[in-house]
Amino acid sequence: MLLPNPHRLISLSISDMVIIAVYFVMVLGIGIYLKKYATSGEDFFLAGREMTAWVAGLSFISANLGAIELPDPQ
Repeated sequence: MLLPNPHRLISLSISDMVIIAVYFVMVLGIGIYLKKYATSGEDFFLAGREMTAWVAGLSFISANLGAIELPDPQ
C-alpha cells in the first residue's frame, strides 16, 4: 500500500484558483439575489409551503442517497 508523502504539498495553478473563485462568486451572487424572495424562516426552509410533493420527495431521496456515501465502508 502506498502512503502519501507528508512533505508534498498540493499546489493549485492560477486557472484552478480562478475557477474556484468564480464558483464562489456565482454561488454568493445567486444567494444575494434570491435573498429578497425569502422574507421569513418558513420561506427559506419550506419554500413558503408552495413546493409540490414530488419535488419534496425527490429532494428527500437525493439527500438520503448522498448521505449513503459519507460513512466509511471499512
